[in-house]
Amino acid sequence: LRYESKHAFLKALVKRNKCFKNICKTIARKHQTHMAFAMSSSTYMATGLVADFKVAEENVVQKFPSHIQASIVDKELEVGEEVRVDNVQYQIKNVVMLEDDDCALGEVGAVCLGDAGRSVCLVVNVLQSTYDAHTNAYTTQPTESWRIVGVETLRDFKPLYYVSNAVGCCRVVVLCHA
Repeated sequence: LRYESKHAFLKALVKRNKCFKNICKTIARKHQTHMAFAMSSSTYMATGLVADFKVAEENVVQKFPSHIQASIVDKELEVGEEVRVDNVQYQIKNVVMLEDDDCALGEVGAVCLGDAGRSVCLVVNVLQSTYDAHTNAYTTQPTESWRIVGVETLRDFKPLYYVSNAVGCCRVVVLCHA
């Protein structure tokens, strides 16, 4: 019987430790060091496991500019509405943080699968955003700029929470995960 196997790592630390003066502090520090090391590795949360791909209708691609349509055809991408990658759900209308110098935000227009389902990329509309320190949120408006970005190149791998039509015709994106 495996009694509380989730604590096996901590039990092993206690067995190896020789000083028991402040065991709680020692275990906490070693656990934080272990998690920091694990999260800094490039393989943390990056199994690339794709599940629950929902194929989009044919007319979804028609709303994109011609250079995006050509890229989709050239790369032989399968266009969809939503996909789950490593237990993170990406779907149309999500807001993601792009890997740029400034905090560029993008609204997902479509989800694409490539390389026979081994790679996931997003067709995003780059949003014009202004940061409001009082509300700790971005006020966004769509632009004419579109990009295809890989999920692995996002600054933050989880979509952000947004409040639709909160300020007139603009959308407010809060800096927390959806």
